[in-house]
Amino acid sequence: MKKIISSVILISVVLISCLKSGVSVHIQNSTRSEIKEVILEFTGGKEIISKLPSGVEVSKIVNPTGESSLTVSYSIGDNSYQKNIDVYFEPNYKGDLFLKIKDQGKITWNSQVRLPTF
Repeated sequence: MKKIISSVILISVVLISCLKSGVSVHIQNSTRSEIKEVILEFTGGKEIISKLPSGVEVSKIVNPTGESSLTVSYSIGDNSYQKNIDVYFEPNYKGDLFLKIKDQGKITWNSQVRLPTF
């Protein structure tokens, strides 16, 4: 009986993880300053991080309502920046997108976004 219960729990966990959709966007502040008003904009929505201290990384899950790219806006001190990230995703795409914000507002990224698997 315990084996059956364990098997059911394992199958449930696997199914839930397979059904989870969205792209995890990880934003790392590599500057020496606090970053304010980080806004991730995508088709059908946006995610806002009001403050991102120096050296800190936060993650947000984005799941657009249609074909999408990602625009990132943020402020460092008195300077505001807006960057279009060269990534394509659609509803239910999965994976990770790593963004690193550097001094002078420069941003680098690494995309591991992939099609959904069914």
